[in-house]
Amino acid sequence: MRVVRDHALLFGGLVVAVAVWVAQFALTSDHNLGDLPVYEHTARLIALGEFPYADFRLEYPPFAAALFVVADLVPGGYAMGFSLLMLASLLATMAGTYAAARVARIDPRVTAAGLALIAVSPLLIGPLVQTRYDLAVAALLAWIAFGVVAARWKLVWSLVAVAVLVKLVPLALIPVLVIANRRARSGRVAVGAAAGCLAAIAAMVAPFVIASPRGAWQMVAYHLDRPLQIESLGSSLLLAAHNLFGLPLRHVTSFGSDNLIGGLPDAVASLSGVVGVALLVAVAVTFYRSGNEPVAALAATLIALIATGKVLSPQYLIWILPLVPLVAGRRAAIGVGVLASALVASQVIFPTSYRALTDELAAAPTAVLVLRNLLLVALLVVVWPRRNTHTRSR
Repeated sequence: MRVVRDHALLFGGLVVAVAVWVAQFALTSDHNLGDLPVYEHTARLIALGEFPYADFRLEYPPFAAALFVVADLVPGGYAMGFSLLMLASLLATMAGTYAAARVARIDPRVTAAGLALIAVSPLLIGPLVQTRYDLAVAALLAWIAFGVVAARWKLVWSLVAVAVLVKLVPLALIPVLVIANRRARSGRVAVGAAAGCLAAIAAMVAPFVIASPRGAWQMVAYHLDRPLQIESLGSSLLLAAHNLFGLPLRHVTSFGSDNLIGGLPDAVASLSGVVGVALLVAVAVTFYRSGNEPVAALAATLIALIATGKVLSPQYLIWILPLVPLVAGRRAAIGVGVLASALVASQVIFPTSYRALTDELAAAPTAVLVLRNLLLVALLVVVWPRRNTHTRSR
């Protein structure tokens, strides 16, 4: 009976997710918002025989381009095809989260809350989930978490390689995963597995680097050269100072986003990077000393990266949807509530009041932006891996 009840919980969540997705797609007036035209253009260039990085610039890793091509093969137009691909990713995220929660014996009530959050996340954060490919990253992270708690390390490292080739961000998870793998096996095995993962990534990237070293490097340089994006934590504090004390700020549109430029924003961007690296090291050290809560360490790593990055697009919050419900104890329930609030605040900013924020640097959207970013800081505190705790919540 218990197994049937638990499976019914997953099935009900999947049904709700599909219903929410279909309703949102039907009610969205413009399906070409955001990055979707870029994805479609990339797919069409590849279909014409153009080689990524060598024949045209691409800011995404190779497997992301493969996703764009797959969406173009689905009948019904590119927007429909991409939406169906992301719906499949959403369902895979829920399935991976459910599987990990069962192995880790997470409280069923917390699991239900986590699955509900994932199912209704398109309503909370808005239709941008259907025009960005971050749900594919979330699905991979959900099954990486399952592999960690189930001690299926070959699966973990294989999925990490795929995830990095879809989005570079999962590279930051490798130190925590090496520590977790070391606890389960041995240091030599863990380092060897990580080396194999990096070798696989290098092998997949090599043809593109050989074809165009400069073009392949531009994919990385594009992100390194970006200025302080207007939704980042550092930018929100500068915007608050602008509204409270009249701090002069310059806003420009570049790198496909709205940014703040000048000496002070550049300094804040650099400082954010330093703080981010320090936090990643602190997470890894805390996890190394405790040896507990590997999924919490993964979640804390990603949240630290998101909260301190010089770019903070709202879709980044999608990455942590499958990880927060898997944190041990009551913190998972608290984290789900904090994350839900951050998703809602993100939609209030984008697209609801985004023009007022970027064109006028207005006080009201700035206050919501500061709130959203402080919620992320609070979420980092909630999920931070604890010492002398149990990985199982009951």
